[in-house]
Amino acid sequence: MGAAARAGSRQIESAAMRADFEVRVESGAVGVWDASAPPAAGDPRDASFVQRLRERAKGAGLFFIDAEDPVRYKIHVAVDEEPDPAAAAWCESSGGAFRLDLPSGTLVLGDAADVGSERRVSCAPGQYLLTAYARREFDSTRHDDAMVKLAGASEWRHWWRVNKLGAFGCLALGVAVLVVVIPWTRPFWPFATVLGLPTLLYALLTKTPRYKRVDALRERHEKGLPHFVLHLKPTATRELAGGWVAGL
Repeated sequence: MGAAARAGSRQIESAAMRADFEVRVESGAVGVWDASAPPAAGDPRDASFVQRLRERAKGAGLFFIDAEDPVRYKIHVAVDEEPDPAAAAWCESSGGAFRLDLPSGTLVLGDAADVGSERRVSCAPGQYLLTAYARREFDSTRHDDAMVKLAGASEWRHWWRVNKLGAFGCLALGVAVLVVVIPWTRPFWPFATVLGLPTLLYALLTKTPRYKRVDALRERHEKGLPHFVLHLKPTATRELAGGWVAGL
């Protein structure tokens, strides 16, 4: 990440807030920590790297998502207020709640192995109860309901019909290829070209403004869904340990 991009990524957000952050993490460890105590530098390829993060997390000096591989996550963060219901509806509890100490009042979100690529959030100094929620498994019914609200029932049905035609077209092309490769079907080869019509019609329909509008809404909706929701609220409890959760 270049210097200009890193400078832009250090934007300070408001104290009580909820916002979406897109983070790209090469080490596979998405960290949340206090600005006054960044994670110790380390090579993520080192077998002890994750173990050191876990030890730090147990003491509430760090929380992290252990994705193991490079990832790009969209994370919804809510500090001292409830998460956005539209984001929370797509997630479920992941690992419970953990203590996170933020003595400086600046929460940092970023790559635990690259402290120059973080996003920062201003909050009240103190102890926080961090609850992590991860995206649920794909629910077609929930997804369809959301798209009906965004695009309208008739428009979403149209999108589905076009895509079903595309699936049928793939099947028809498979049959056409089978017909062509079998020698004794040679008398039927002229008719095999008809099997390509569904795919041709599908290709034409996907270029129409109606289909493209709905597909753009679908793509924007799916890209906007968070991979994780992190909810932080102040707590006076010191008995609770810190921790981490597995990535998706």
